[in-house]
Amino acid sequence: MKPPESLVFAVQSRCAAQVAWLVLLAVALSAGLGALIVLPMLRPAAKQRPGIAREAIGFAGTIPLAGDFLTTHHSAGRDAMLPGKRGQEAMTGDAFERWIDLAPIAGGTLLTVPDGAVQPVLKRMRLDSVKGELRFASFGPGAWLEGKAEAGAKGLPLDSAYPEPTLSVIQMVRFRPEPGGSVSTVQLANSSSGQQWVDMRASWDGSFEVFLGPARRPIKVTGAGPAGRFFIVGLTWEAKKLTGKAVLTVRPEGGGQRKTAEIKYVPPGSLEPLDQVRLGEKTGASSGVLEVLETLVFNRNLRPEHLRAIEDWLYRHHVGGVPLEANGSVP
Repeated sequence: MKPPESLVFAVQSRCAAQVAWLVLLAVALSAGLGALIVLPMLRPAAKQRPGIAREAIGFAGTIPLAGDFLTTHHSAGRDAMLPGKRGQEAMTGDAFERWIDLAPIAGGTLLTVPDGAVQPVLKRMRLDSVKGELRFASFGPGAWLEGKAEAGAKGLPLDSAYPEPTLSVIQMVRFRPEPGGSVSTVQLANSSSGQQWVDMRASWDGSFEVFLGPARRPIKVTGAGPAGRFFIVGLTWEAKKLTGKAVLTVRPEGGGQRKTAEIKYVPPGSLEPLDQVRLGEKTGASSGVLEVLETLVFNRNLRPEHLRAIEDWLYRHHVGGVPLEANGSVP
């Protein structure tokens, strides 16, 4: 059976067009016009305009020492879960009631909203068209989260099973207390005894203070900077040696002098593993707003160079760079 004449004509026409195109291309190349034809095809694509604002978390690599000593980690709204919808992550503008622990060891410290507490809210702040938007957890008055490590967790801070029980706590926070007030940023305790061993607080005048042990031994950094900006606050504590000491470090985001305070302190009583974490304060105790970007708890007394490395990681992770301090560049 022969194909229809219309189909034969269409195929012949297509073949004739392809032959004509090849002939024209050969003529153009022989005439030295190849560049006029080829170069437009090699022209680079036009630069794309900045897209919509995105979450300002750049590639910063893994957290220094995370795989060895990091026991609790709650980060920038990641894995903050909606109330009543198990498994569904909260988005910007949502109140949430559970914050999952990202720590690779010991962890399992799921933070939840206790009965009677206000739920924290995920919020964002626009940086610029390149860095995008910064997401954080906002704790208004009466908002707090609390949780304890899973049963049988090993390697917790201040565990007396270690020859030298130690801990380090690092937070990136912003706070806006009421005049004359303060905001608790993180508290660590033993769930069995109910004793609180670390209470870190930010005050209206820009100072930071930590109370250590059941006796609430204070250590304070004054004049860190005005409230309303982000700070990286670090506590390292070697709690059992006769020469044991605690060091509090405060570093303002966006430049400013890094300040430290140090005390020698060994608790008079027995130490306890710290398996309970609280962010924010109980209803009626808070006198302002706390905004948390990151909370990390280590079961080691970090060396100064390791603390600096983690501070730098936080800057890269959240705002994409390491700014200069007033007293020189940060190594």
